Amino acid sequence: MAGPEPLDMLRALPRIRRDPLEFLTHAAQTYGDVVEFPIPGQRVFFANHPDAVKQVLQTEHRTHDRATVQYQSLSLVTGNGLLTSDGELWRKERRLMQPAFHRAVLDQFVEHIDIAVDRLLASWARTRDGDVVDVDDAMMRTALEAVGRSLFSHDLSGEAGELVQAVLKALDVVVARARSP
Repeated sequence: MAGPEPLDMLRALPRIRRDPLEFLTHAAQTYGDVVEFPIPGQRVFFANHPDAVKQVLQTEHRTHDRATVQYQSLSLVTGNGLLTSDGELWRKERRLMQPAFHRAVLDQFVEHIDIAVDRLLASWARTRDGDVVDVDDAMMRTALEAVGRSLFSHDLSGEAGELVQAVLKALDVVVARARSP
């Protein structure tokens, strides 16, 4: 498995903190679709190809765990559920959630998703050249609208501003903790 040497990782720490996406992009370009990082005490991989991601999440999911700083930080926000758990707890949570992801159920949500996306596109159509669009905020609002209508039969657009800000603050905490464990 290819990846940077330990000394190279130490030298790259300021760059990683400044722009982690650029660092990961460079790592993938330099070392390939699967990169192993020399982190003391654990094996850390970066999968940058759909086949590699499928291998980790589906084919060999029993041999990979979520015992990472990032998942531990995320669990502070989301709790220890399907997204952040492993093993038997993950299997139990997955079995509970599986019916909600059946195609017939998801097909019922398409109308709500279409409406939310149409609203988003209409709002973007009203922008003029040079206008700044906060895509992160817009996508979260769109997702909240679709989720609110699909799962709760409720329009969350009135609460979207507060919900988006709360989610962004929580994600900031997760990212900060993951960067400085």
